[in-house]
Amino acid sequence: MIEKNVEKKIIDAIEALNIPDLQVVGLWQPSATNIVKGTEQSDAVGALVVKIPPKAFDTFGICEVTMDVQMILTVRVEKDSTGENLVKFVEPITDLLEAWNLDLEGNELEALVTEDFTPGGVQVNAGTGPTFDPQTNSWSVEFSLTIRGLKLHPHN
Repeated sequence: MIEKNVEKKIIDAIEALNIPDLQVVGLWQPSATNIVKGTEQSDAVGALVVKIPPKAFDTFGICEVTMDVQMILTVRVEKDSTGENLVKFVEPITDLLEAWNLDLEGNELEALVTEDFTPGGVQVNAGTGPTFDPQTNSWSVEFSLTIRGLKLHPHN
């Protein structure tokens, strides 16, 4: 499944940034054995959820697909009362997304290649935030990007 595979590549790329106290999860990714998905516990200061809704084919009969990726960063106030970590989390993520967006040669996009998908480009779209939610006592920032590329077909 392309969406699951690309989601995992995005998670791997963000985890490779080695951002301390940030948990990164994907909605297509299975939870650990004996853990009910959605009930995972973490002591991390922040959590970044990556989700890719089902892809769209850009035209009939052509293998070009588009995926609209959403990433939601949440930081709980009781773990970051000054808001300092919010910026520490956002800055490297933004730098990574900008590198993907500005990549003209395809070198940076190698991180998103899977066995069934080759990215052709990434467009960073407007996000939202920072937003404070008094019900959850947390700050959030939403990132949005569009990945366009080719669905690869196995040769028979």
